[in-house]
Amino acid sequence: SGQVNESSACVDFMHSRVEDYYGTKFPSRDALLRDRSNYIRRWPQRRYWLAEKPRITPQNDGTFQVVSKVGYEVSNGSKRASGVATSIARVANTPNGLKIVAIREK
Repeated sequence: SGQVNESSACVDFMHSRVEDYYGTKFPSRDALLRDRSNYIRRWPQRRYWLAEKPRITPQNDGTFQVVSKVGYEVSNGSKRASGVATSIARVANTPNGLKIVAIREK
């Protein structure tokens, strides 16, 4: 979803009550949309790929922890960044499909 230019497409993967979004506790949907819009503006060209197979671990609360190593290349004119990030998400199975409850990177 990070490669599309529509903020709401990214936020649609989020649970209606996100507990932790990159260190922000219980952000509003508007805050999530603003953050995604800012990122899309800052990095209009983006490419992502899985650098390793994700590790999925069931949690005691019925959610799943998903640890993914994601390669990325982003650019804005002559500004460029690339590397590999470790994304740690907690995902819940909801009536509307899988939704992210919490996400962070290290």
